[in-house]
Amino acid sequence: MIRNLMVIGGDQRMRMLTKLLTNEGYTVNELGTDKGDGGEERISQADALLFPYPFAVKEDRVPTMNDEVISPRWVLERAKPGIPVLAGKGLDAYITEMTSSSKPFVLRHYMDDPIFAQRNADISAEAAVYELMKRSRCMLDEETVLVLGYGLFGRAIARILKAFHTEVWVVARREKQRMQAVSDGMQAFDIGWIDQLAPRVDAVLNTVPAVLLDEALLGRFSADVLLLELASPPYGMDLSAAAKMNLSATVLPSLPSRYAPLSAARALKDASMRLMMEGSL
Repeated sequence: MIRNLMVIGGDQRMRMLTKLLTNEGYTVNELGTDKGDGGEERISQADALLFPYPFAVKEDRVPTMNDEVISPRWVLERAKPGIPVLAGKGLDAYITEMTSSSKPFVLRHYMDDPIFAQRNADISAEAAVYELMKRSRCMLDEETVLVLGYGLFGRAIARILKAFHTEVWVVARREKQRMQAVSDGMQAFDIGWIDQLAPRVDAVLNTVPAVLLDEALLGRFSADVLLLELASPPYGMDLSAAAKMNLSATVLPSLPSRYAPLSAARALKDASMRLMMEGSL
């Protein structure tokens, strides 16, 4: 039975996650948060390890709130073999390494839980629209907004904007996504249309982690266009080119944690409990 948990690193979501899991009856210790003690003994007692989301590891370190340097390898070396390890991106190579040295773990990715993936997209989308409203000089029902990408996140953004009677244009590379956008009541285009759409757009919300807006395409937008970068690196627009052109481009990382950390933590808590129920070795 899984009762003892170790929450490792992360942001405000993980601090709130600790409290929520404690309220569910788990014994929860922390490592790499503002209240973490880093005790090796507590790692060895854990029945499951909960690394942060969206990144479990960056540059060979676990992201932390207190600038503590935590090696994911150091943590895994001290943990019981065979236990569930919940994580965002970046931990896979370390799990493979440990397994090859006869110390296997059960790796679960938060985003593999479809309920969590949708909830996280919904929180992120609400935050993105909020950020747009803060920067816009007019009502959303007077704007034309270009949404780049129509995965869970892009779709959630478009549907919220549509509820505000915004003119929403969607650009997606895959035909299936464009068909879904049209079914949702949006106008949808292939990426080849960006050049023609750009001059008539008031704002761009990008969810694609691949450069679609290079310097030439950025030059097609009006000088007062709002560019909101919502994807992870390498991003969907050439930010250095946008800066040189004096365009208003804003990178908005970790939206759930900054906009609604408690809602984000609740989503992580529910996903963690579901993923841990899938068992251990």
